[in-house]
Amino acid sequence: MKRYVMKAVSKLLAITVLSLPATAWAANVFNLQQGIAYANFSSTAGCISTDVTVIGVEATSHFPPTQRALGSTAYVSIIQSDVCTTFEVLRIAERLVDIADQEFKISNNLSTATLNTTVPLHDFVTGTDFPVLVNLMWTRTGSLNRANQHSYQLIAGCKTIFHSQGISAPTEVTGSVSEGVTNYTPEPAIFSNLSSGNSGNLTFTCQ
Repeated sequence: MKRYVMKAVSKLLAITVLSLPATAWAANVFNLQQGIAYANFSSTAGCISTDVTVIGVEATSHFPPTQRALGSTAYVSIIQSDVCTTFEVLRIAERLVDIADQEFKISNNLSTATLNTTVPLHDFVTGTDFPVLVNLMWTRTGSLNRANQHSYQLIAGCKTIFHSQGISAPTEVTGSVSEGVTNYTPEPAIFSNLSSGNSGNLTFTCQ
């Protein structure tokens, strides 16, 4: 998941760079600091298979000379299939939303994180919306893993330097993702972790 998130961040940064006017490419630095909680659940009740993904993100971005921007987001997806009828898809629902800072908390040492919020999902099968209540707590269960990445590109005479460093740790997750009396996460997470990183530090200089 960490690799997926880093690829997504890199793609977003690339889009940001290419959208800049040429005059802005003289010397710019972009910095992104993130704390991320990830959990994936899978369960089966009768013929209904349910897969749930939950991601909480706390981010601080800085693009000098603008001021730092802080914000938190939550992503939830629910996919349900009837495994008794050749995996007929019954529900594909998801949404990424901005949330209040107090609704997602992650510790600096990645020991714990909590996500307590309501996410209005959109079901692409039925075309309807429905809210789910997310109350999850991550607790670190293993040692920290560290990673660093550095790359350099030269495009149309402009240099792009990317550097990232981050840490991650395995976790266990308690709590639920529910809609009324329906608990979509009755089983323990099949995979979960906490991660944090500092990425970006991009400098562009056109010759």
